[in-house]
Amino acid sequence: MRLCENCSKELASTKRSHAIYCDIKCKKQAEHKRRIADPEKRKLNIDRARRWRENNPDRAKQKVSEWQAANKPRCREISRRYATRKAGACPPWITDEQKQEMESFYWLAQDLRAVTGEVYHVDHIVPLQGESVCGLHVPWNLQILPSDINIRKKNR
Repeated sequence: MRLCENCSKELASTKRSHAIYCDIKCKKQAEHKRRIADPEKRKLNIDRARRWRENNPDRAKQKVSEWQAANKPRCREISRRYATRKAGACPPWITDEQKQEMESFYWLAQDLRAVTGEVYHVDHIVPLQGESVCGLHVPWNLQILPSDINIRKKNR
């Protein structure tokens, strides 16, 4: 009896003698685990993917759109999780005026987009989920940035 090296299920008797995976899904999972296990290979793959996205921005956007369309529940869950984190980052002692001030940042970003045609994001100066420090969702931690600058900034 031979077992799949990835999931330990019994291999079908129709499989070739040198087969080590039960199906393509297990093979891809095992390859993925191998790729991310080696930090150097992981860095190379991340750099390769970044270069591909820079060289093929339209195709990259199309792939993201396709993935989002195929994974709507997961996208909703990610969005909900972000909203929950953001709500948890808003301290209870914020006044109504400060809440209105924060809301005005979002309205201003929307107005700037309507006027200039460029997409603007409301950015947290200190990220809500930083590596060494976590910021709050408060008016003095917000700024409006063009989307390309905000995306480039990431979580730094």
